[in-house]
Amino acid sequence: MAVVNGQLDTSDLAPIPAAFFTHGRTAYLRDDAAAAFLRVAAAFQNRFDKRLVAMSFYRPRADQVRIFLKNYYHYNGRRRAGTTDRSYNGSTYRLRAGMSPVASPGYSNHGLGVTVDFNSGVQTRGSDEHAWMFSEGTKYGWDWTEGKRVGEPWHWTYMPAKDRMKSAPAASAGSAAKPPVLIPTTAPAVGDVATAQQHLLELGYQPGPVDGSLGDTTRAATKQFQTDQGLAADGVPGPDTRKALADIMAKIDDLIAIATENQKRIQRVLDAVENGKAGTRSDGTLVKLIKDQHKETLGIIAPGKAGVRTDGSLVEVIKTEARKS
Repeated sequence: MAVVNGQLDTSDLAPIPAAFFTHGRTAYLRDDAAAAFLRVAAAFQNRFDKRLVAMSFYRPRADQVRIFLKNYYHYNGRRRAGTTDRSYNGSTYRLRAGMSPVASPGYSNHGLGVTVDFNSGVQTRGSDEHAWMFSEGTKYGWDWTEGKRVGEPWHWTYMPAKDRMKSAPAASAGSAAKPPVLIPTTAPAVGDVATAQQHLLELGYQPGPVDGSLGDTTRAATKQFQTDQGLAADGVPGPDTRKALADIMAKIDDLIAIATENQKRIQRVLDAVENGKAGTRSDGTLVKLIKDQHKETLGIIAPGKAGVRTDGSLVEVIKTEARKS
């Protein structure tokens, strides 16, 4: 049976114990990649006396679509070669300001169950952990070629032909290894911190790498957000702060969906004009028609602050307004 990217049944994959996943739930990889992950995790544990965890394993198509549409916006134009432009559903998409490039749905190696986004220090280029993974992890078949190309130190893909350690011992969730010391035990879970970092980044703050580590940079960004929202500014993304972030992100998603739909409606009107299906009129009829089509958008954005744009600037205005409301 053909393998369809992002549409693998988890019953056909091997489970990775929740202890190895920053989100605290069972993850999945292709059988050989899962075995290689647990073997390299055992070697990492022996070297650094802490558990090797990861931020992402197998990624279903629905998750890839959600991440893709959050990072990219629809663009009415041709894809530019050699850029971060992507194609999806026959259309061109461009990267939103401040967002990280991701593969189009159906083209990510995460969707094949062979790619892992490592944490535990591997995510930081120049660290001892990353250097170890590059020198020793490659013996277990973990390849950084794609990750290096796209500037992601955490992104590694399993290559069976490069795996020379298939008989090495595997790590287990019940081992005596110390969990990675990323945040204090009284602080939010690693997965919660990583989610907060991603939200802060999308809202224009500068939390540093999305790695689940509650370092000085993340604390400063969190404190600034808390101050802006009138929350207790302690620099820790606790329950109230995470709820405020989630509420704003949900509002942004709703506003972007409305604005995007209205942009499509306006484009259909303009296409009709260009194709001769509607004449250009001097009596204001066409202008009124366009205004009627995007009155919801004009109701969301304060008058005079934004027109209907396809370059992503409308999205940035929406984010600014959502943060204020």
